[in-house]
Amino acid sequence: MTGFGQSIAKSCLYGLRAGLTRQRAAHPGPPVSLRSTTPSRGTVLLCYLRDHIGLQWDDDRLSDGHPNKWDSWLIADTLTRLGWNVDVIDWDEHDFQPKRHYDVVVALDWNGKRIVDATPGTPPRLLLHLTTAYPAYNNNAERQRLRALEQRRQVTLKQRRHLANEMLSSAAIAEAYACSLIGNSWTLGTYPADVRSKISLLPVTSPVDKFFTNEPAAHKPLADNTLLWFAGGGAVHKGLDLALDAVHRMDNVHLHVVGNLEAERDFLWHYRNELFRDPNISYHGYLPTSSPLLAEIMQEATFLIAPSCSESTSNAAVFCLLRGLIPIYSESIGLSLPPHLGWQVTVASPETFSEAITLAVTTPRDDRVKMSRLAYKYASNGFTRKAYAEQMRAFVSDALA
Repeated sequence: MTGFGQSIAKSCLYGLRAGLTRQRAAHPGPPVSLRSTTPSRGTVLLCYLRDHIGLQWDDDRLSDGHPNKWDSWLIADTLTRLGWNVDVIDWDEHDFQPKRHYDVVVALDWNGKRIVDATPGTPPRLLLHLTTAYPAYNNNAERQRLRALEQRRQVTLKQRRHLANEMLSSAAIAEAYACSLIGNSWTLGTYPADVRSKISLLPVTSPVDKFFTNEPAAHKPLADNTLLWFAGGGAVHKGLDLALDAVHRMDNVHLHVVGNLEAERDFLWHYRNELFRDPNISYHGYLPTSSPLLAEIMQEATFLIAPSCSESTSNAAVFCLLRGLIPIYSESIGLSLPPHLGWQVTVASPETFSEAITLAVTTPRDDRVKMSRLAYKYASNGFTRKAYAEQMRAFVSDALA
């Protein structure tokens, strides 16, 4: 079976899994309940991810894939250690009706305000844990990328990273007592000025400390002109179209593509020539962070290409920096990188990223080694789980004092 045929087969399997997931979401069951480890101060409803809440902190299931599983687990653990009983539901249980009183609701978006309004008795205090740029900004940024692609290649693709209910999300942010925001000053700047004072910035949740290695530059080839695009869903949102269009016209570079495009059949079909027939491009599909193949690709790659149009902070980018990859990126990945580390593209287009790639691949090896070491130092100093846990505890303590 050809690579494209395999991808079509995978997309059918993905559709079946998605259907089963929707069935489970329609019948989620009661909240998962945790007891406070100290005398109770009250009860909190956490709307995030329920499935991994009962695990131990070092369970490998918290470490593989997206770190939101660990993030949700950490928030619940922090609350119980601070004296709160905690009920946990999934963030998107939009039909959940509280049958008891909650003192606090912690949520990701507008669903938290809906639950606050539906809670019997005195309205709970609402805390929001924001994990995206401002919803209106996010949605508009993706629409602009899709329009640019339509003008460039005369194709109309679906919007994949649209955040629903912009107005309700704005109302929830305005009503929240306090908000944590995974991001940097750029991310904060996408939010309205009148709410920024109650938003506390947090670094992205770490991709897992066990992936930290000493001096990756000492073990990487760094001589090859090899790039990696590594991201989650929303290929146009994450700038894969820009990366493919930039590299497709270049002869002296190779691009590895790692992501779940089987869920985006329209994109996969439109870019089938680049993904499956261009010798300069290798498509690998989805690979978990623990994948040996992903480790091999990151060992081979010298550069990360990250053209996303809107993030809180790109966890995938941090994961690549920990492996010593040198970034070619847009500001909207939400990382405040130190000077002389990589190439930031201000106006995103295939031409501007092609120019940045040309600068990158003509950089002498000694300078690449310096940048690779700086990438690792920056990521390993700023994005440990310990640092994140301390800052999350400080935020929760202050918000619930």
